Amino acid sequence: ILSTLTRNHYEILGVASSASRADIKKAYIEKAKKCHPDLFPDNEEKTKEFQDLQESYSVLSDTKKRAAFSQRQQQTAGAGGPGASRHPYSEFSGGIPRQSNA
Repeated sequence: ILSTLTRNHYEILGVASSASRADIKKAYIEKAKKCHPDLFPDNEEKTKEFQDLQESYSVLSDTKKRAAFSQRQQQTAGAGGPGASRHPYSEFSGGIPRQSNA
């Protein structure tokens, strides 16, 4: 299971980051009907999909959780995304301090 930090709840629900609460709820309901465990009792994949939808809806339907998630998404995007291979000091104009050979 991906953590809340690495999943994109907007993609899971199929909505834009600018989606209204009503749009988020509508998308959740439509997608949940396609994978609800009551409709697919022996399908673990559908159950997992439903759990992912529930988590995403929980985050995006709560104003505080959504704001925190969006802020983390922006920070991650600004850092080159998850797993970006950038040196931690690359933002500084001087780069990595070099040792003299003297």
